[in-house]
Amino acid sequence: GHEALHVAEVAELEAQLAQSTVRGVQRVDRASRSLRQVGRDIGDALDGFTRRLREGELLGLVQAADHQGLERELVRSRQKIAAHTGRDCRHFCYPFGGAASIGAVAPARVARHYRSATTMTRGRLGRQPLELLPRVPVYPHDDAALVRLKVLTA
Repeated sequence: GHEALHVAEVAELEAQLAQSTVRGVQRVDRASRSLRQVGRDIGDALDGFTRRLREGELLGLVQAADHQGLERELVRSRQKIAAHTGRDCRHFCYPFGGAASIGAVAPARVARHYRSATTMTRGRLGRQPLELLPRVPVYPHDDAALVRLKVLTA
């Protein structure tokens, strides 16, 4: 009686564990495929950017050769985004690098014009200044499980 009930409960738990394991493996496989695709997408994007840069297509994209040029570029880009979207642009995204490559001058200039700025440094929010925030990259093809994985492992 009692022993048969215990055996049935163990069998039920084993079945649930097996189902959870299958779902976990499927999620890991899906995340692996997504990560491989992201790698290909990043490679394609970098190849395209490099080609456009090499062919001179991006001349004048960023016009910051000195501190005043940086200030002008921050104002120009914010105005251009606002004109295009019809909304105020309050947040900046550095086009490359983390705090070391961004340097000391740019964050102070960015803080004059924007509420916050994200770097290319991967991670979650901590005690970073608002002008040097980390990011968790999320792409349109990422499913909810992959987004959770990225946030949990950032």
